[in-house]
Amino acid sequence: MEQSRETTVLFAALIGTQDLHAKAGTEKAHEAMERCHLRVGQAAASCGGRLALASGDKLMVLSATPDAAADAASAMHLAVEK
Repeated sequence: MEQSRETTVLFAALIGTQDLHAKAGTEKAHEAMERCHLRVGQAAASCGGRLALASGDKLMVLSATPDAAADAASAMHLAVEK
C-alpha cells in the first residue's frame, strides 16, 4: 500500500551575492556563503525543515506543512541578518 506524504517546498534567493563577490573577492565570498548556508540550514532545522539544496545564492527548504515553512522563512531571515 502506497502512503502519501505532503511536503511544502520553500525557495529562497540570497540578495547581494554579486556585490559580495566584487567587494570581498571570490575566496572570501565563498567562505561567507558557506557560513550563510550553514546558518540558514540550522534555522530551517529549528522549525522542522530541511535545507535540501544550496547552490550559490539559491536555496530550497523542505517542510512538513505550510506553517512550518513560514516559520522556517522567518527564522532564515533572522539568521541571515546576523
